[in-house]
Amino acid sequence: MSADSFNPALRRMARLIAPAATDGAAEAVPGLVAMTRDALNRTGARMAGLDVEVTACDTDRPDAGPAFEALPDPTMVLPLTAADGAPVGAIAIDCALVDALVEVQTLGRVDGPGRAARKPTRIDAALSRPFAAALLGELAEALGVTRIAKLDPARHLTSGRSLALDVRAETVIRCTASLTVGMGARDVTVILLLPASLRPGLPAPAAEPAAAAKAPPPAAPPPARTPEDVLSNGRVRLEAMLPPITLPLSQLVGLKVGDTIPLPAGALSRLTLCGGTLGGGRPGPRRSAGTIPGRLGQKNGLRAVKVGDGGEASVDGADPSEETATLPVLTGAAGTVPAQAPKAPALPDSAHRTPAAPMPAAADLPDLPDLPDLPDLDDLPDLPAL
Repeated sequence: MSADSFNPALRRMARLIAPAATDGAAEAVPGLVAMTRDALNRTGARMAGLDVEVTACDTDRPDAGPAFEALPDPTMVLPLTAADGAPVGAIAIDCALVDALVEVQTLGRVDGPGRAARKPTRIDAALSRPFAAALLGELAEALGVTRIAKLDPARHLTSGRSLALDVRAETVIRCTASLTVGMGARDVTVILLLPASLRPGLPAPAAEPAAAAKAPPPAAPPPARTPEDVLSNGRVRLEAMLPPITLPLSQLVGLKVGDTIPLPAGALSRLTLCGGTLGGGRPGPRRSAGTIPGRLGQKNGLRAVKVGDGGEASVDGADPSEETATLPVLTGAAGTVPAQAPKAPALPDSAHRTPAAPMPAAADLPDLPDLPDLPDLDDLPDLPAL
């Protein structure tokens, strides 16, 4: 039986003959021409100075091998891959548009008419991928799908002959768009070879009228804030201070930028935390109830202060040297901190003592009363023998 005796529909299914050509009304994917136009316009609007205008766009569904081999040589071919890394398509950008993309990203404008075609380089591919990725994203959004294919981030070709052998699909969807850039200064072409399984996404189901008309319940008013809440959420200034040092006046006067002031031994272990004023404004006089000992260190690569547990805090800004005496240095879990103990109060001077009252004379004392009930010592019984 000859092939001509087959029904035409069966012959198309058997891929013995190509589908009959149409006048362009039938598209490979319904609405793909308009979607491609809009995607190109939106992508061009993202790049200042490119000034894209689509002049023509057409789609068809050719065989995969001939479609890749028909790509111009040289041209910028950016492969598209599936989730498993297998090539499934490509975006072909002609050399005139590649030059325009390079000029826009380096000069900020399209530099006049196009020049002679040249072989695209790796730098050209790096400057062309943002345009191709944005075009894929806009087209996927117009189709209502999550992603059409993945743009290969490390591979570019100058022709489609090698992809004709790598792509295993029988057919592809080809979108050929002619456009001008630089306010009509240069005519360029973009060819999209997309997977044949591309389909527009289904629209989201419409909401039911009753559910749409039902208003959400009013939100409960926030609870009233008490003065305690306001006060507890206030910002408190906390200052970390190293122990004071003394310098000769001549050295202090001669300080300049870049000088180094040595700190005493153990200064990082004798850091103190002092409270300041509420709020985040300019620092005022420190009126905190005391200081907290700490140790300077680091955490997660940043300077940090570890709160210590030794020493008594100085109250109301009092000088600790007048009220406390330094005990031997102790080493605790929070670091090495000096322990403080109160001094013994000094005895008053003899010149300021209050004179004691004079003792009364013996004649002025009353006689002791007689105690008849108590026995005399001679009348007490003897103690028993041991």
